[in-house]
Amino acid sequence: MKKTILLLALLYTHLACEDIDILSPIVETREASQITPNQAQLNGELVVTGTEPIITIGFQYDTDSLKVAQGGLPIVSTLDFRANEPGPFSATVTGLTENTKYYFRAVAETSDLIASGEIKSFTTAE
Repeated sequence: MKKTILLLALLYTHLACEDIDILSPIVETREASQITPNQAQLNGELVVTGTEPIITIGFQYDTDSLKVAQGGLPIVSTLDFRANEPGPFSATVTGLTENTKYYFRAVAETSDLIASGEIKSFTTAE
């Protein structure tokens, strides 16, 4: 029994002392709001900042959900983001087509990666 406890203690100590990998930021996509025929406010929240500084935070959107899921779309940056502090953020997208379904997700970009929230959708007004 003592050997088992000692082995577990050594294993825990070893795991606790391992170098920590870069922790990704965690963002959540919130529902869109203030939807009109030609614009909408996209909402998100930075839950965890991660270990690398965030370069850009905002949204990717398109009428094609597959394009949003694959990434690579431009990031519409938010103007109300407090650098590397958890909290809500939003961006207004304009030039939308009326009565059209759009897909979007919140994203946070560091020098190493782009973290993204789940994909949500909204339909512009008529």
